[in-house]
Amino acid sequence: MALKRIINDIFRERTRFLKFCVVGGSGVVVNLLFVWLGNAVVFSPLADGVKTPLAYALGIVVSILTNFLFNYFWTWGDVEKRGAGQFFMRLFKFYVVSSIAAVMQFAVSNALAFLMKFHILSDQAELPIVWKLLFALIGIGVGMLINFFMNHYWTFKR
Repeated sequence: MALKRIINDIFRERTRFLKFCVVGGSGVVVNLLFVWLGNAVVFSPLADGVKTPLAYALGIVVSILTNFLFNYFWTWGDVEKRGAGQFFMRLFKFYVVSSIAAVMQFAVSNALAFLMKFHILSDQAELPIVWKLLFALIGIGVGMLINFFMNHYWTFKR
């Protein structure tokens, strides 16, 4: 029953969902750009063990912000805007939702890899990269659906 509602909601909101996917794709580009900038410029004097995690964090924080702005003005541009207070509350909600979706993406990807490695392959065998990438994509898909629906029904609620 829940799956049928999800499919119906996606179909009814298909234009918004496609916009959301485009914004998400731009977020990947922004994330990678800031990971590179963090490593090559911003944190370049630091040791690799410090600058790389800082660059990853920078990429995540900036890409969530740009995704929020694109979604605020374009994907949910038809939703009423009521000043700075509402803007910052929606920004906060967007970061919360993005964090939940990221945790779910991480959990799903790792759970699939664990199941494949320990229940299908021998625990001594290295999991092929193609499977790791496939599981990452499945996790991204789950995270994207969670992200879209939580933002649609909570962050940008009419």
